[in-house]
Amino acid sequence: MPNLVPPVLLLLLHREGPPQQRHTEAWHDALSRDSVLADVRHVWLGDGPVPAGIDLGSLGAAVPVLDVPDDTVTLVVEAVAVPGPHVVQRMVDAVLERPRCVVDARVLPVELTRTDPRPRGYGLEEGADPRADLLDEVRHVWEPRNADGEPQARVTGVCCALRAGDLAALEDALLAPPGEAGTTLLAAAGEVDLPVVASATAAVSLPIRLGWDVGIEGSVTFPPGRPEAWSGSTHPADLPATSLGALARQFSLRPAERTTADPDPDAPFLTIVTRTQGRRLLCLEDVLTCLAGQSDRDFELLVMCHRTTSEEQAAVEDVVASAPAWLRDAVRVLRVERPGRAAPLNDGFTAARGRYVVALDDDDTVLAHYVSAFKAAATRHDGRLLRTVAVRQDVVPVADGDDVLAISVADPYREWPLDFSLVDHLSDNYSPIMTVAFPRGAVHDLGLRFDETLHANEDWEYVVRCAAVLGVASVREITSVYRWWLHTASSRDVHTEDEWDEARARIQAAVVDSVLLLQPEETRRLVATLQRSRREVAAAHELAQATATAQHETNVEMTKVAEAYQAAVAKRLAVDARLAETRDELATTRDQLRRRTQKLRRLELVQDVQERIDAGTLERPEKPLTDMTTERLKRLAEAPAVVVRRSLLGRR
Repeated sequence: MPNLVPPVLLLLLHREGPPQQRHTEAWHDALSRDSVLADVRHVWLGDGPVPAGIDLGSLGAAVPVLDVPDDTVTLVVEAVAVPGPHVVQRMVDAVLERPRCVVDARVLPVELTRTDPRPRGYGLEEGADPRADLLDEVRHVWEPRNADGEPQARVTGVCCALRAGDLAALEDALLAPPGEAGTTLLAAAGEVDLPVVASATAAVSLPIRLGWDVGIEGSVTFPPGRPEAWSGSTHPADLPATSLGALARQFSLRPAERTTADPDPDAPFLTIVTRTQGRRLLCLEDVLTCLAGQSDRDFELLVMCHRTTSEEQAAVEDVVASAPAWLRDAVRVLRVERPGRAAPLNDGFTAARGRYVVALDDDDTVLAHYVSAFKAAATRHDGRLLRTVAVRQDVVPVADGDDVLAISVADPYREWPLDFSLVDHLSDNYSPIMTVAFPRGAVHDLGLRFDETLHANEDWEYVVRCAAVLGVASVREITSVYRWWLHTASSRDVHTEDEWDEARARIQAAVVDSVLLLQPEETRRLVATLQRSRREVAAAHELAQATATAQHETNVEMTKVAEAYQAAVAKRLAVDARLAETRDELATTRDQLRRRTQKLRRLELVQDVQERIDAGTLERPEKPLTDMTTERLKRLAEAPAVVVRRSLLGRR
């Protein structure tokens, strides 16, 4: 790291009106944390078309007259981006390590690895936030690989660090229209031989909203926070939205006197429990970056250090200390020494102060409306489990010193269903753990805990047990990104197939022996499924009858065809037999004709030879003509003529 860091110039880009206070707070906090970065000038870009040079709006100035040295490190960033821990320092260090370069930060919560061919603005609803369109630029990315073929972070152009002297050459690219920033930046930098470095350890979060096609369809708004009027009790039997509460109301059951304390009126709405072993600190930073960008700050974070060493514990605390001040105040770091994946979850859920509790592992990311989506659902379904939607993104670990980064190698996609079905979950898990928020009453009033004897699938088992008593409200909103490690020491690799099978068998056996309460919507879904199944069975029965009738008719026709075939075969055999007889007769006739022809020919030869003898042109042979062969007769008939002297005694 350089010993001397020059002042940093910050250019916050915003498309419509001034940035909200929380956006500027994030960058003030990031830039003022380190004493070497204290001398910072904030410049706000205005609205309207961008002329030559960078438009400074009301200041009416351009970059060349900002009167800053060419070597001044400059950050050009979208105002809605929230910086991750130490993002500024890392980007500044990367710029100062090279003579000339542009350093680009990673973008959270989701990385897209290919350029989307759809037109800019695709998926935006009418009346959507105009600023949302600028976030389409995350689609247009670069997929470089290093010399070893490992994937690296993508260039998006959302947050760039460079020297002030290079601003003029890249001004059009830095202010490119939405959806073009990443590719335009690479092209413009290439024209002036300016390297673009993707800094994987520096990340910013964007308030993006994903559509069902997992394309960016808008931005998350930041409404002013307002207190919610929650019920004074968290016991599920007191809350009519739960299955247990509905059952009590249906049968006029009077709830027993509660022994648990009333909820703290100053407690946050949501407690986020994050398990960590202190070995993926950069991934943990990504989690904190996403939480720092939440539109609703009504939450606390419990970082559960599971069987960590003192050095790992200290490293986790350093990461937490790098978060914004308001987030640091909302974090508690707790240690858990018991073995088992469920141990930190049980301790975290027990220590939670929130009305709802959710587990978010240290290698996954969440969108900016993660908390607000749960809260909006809780106002309508207080006491039920709240289930949102996650998308899957395949990642691989890329080493960074002693740590690893999660670098995406494919576009995200939606693998799990939009709606929760308890019946479906009886056979398999369709809800990643970070998508389900559990009401406080499940833990602190009913005493439901994770099964610490399970080596795997502890989240699936807990979801089913809680859902069977409380019911589930489905939130049709993508709020999180499940990072699927293609090769690493994840839970899929740590535990053997036998352990996974044993856990699955135990869960399914426990389900069979459980009493399940179904919410009306689940019952309606089951009834609709049964009715559909009955209709399909009736239709199948009718089809089977029609098929049987058609098959019988076909069999009759096939019998007729078989009989006709057999008759035809018999006729064919008779014809073949008669034909054989005819052939034999013909052969006999031919043989007779041949013999007669040969006999006639022999007689003709005898006659010819005799005539020549009688004519005196051929000597009479000693052997009678009738005893000679046909060939001998033929030679005599063809022999040259001679004059035969006859004695007077021989004449008649």
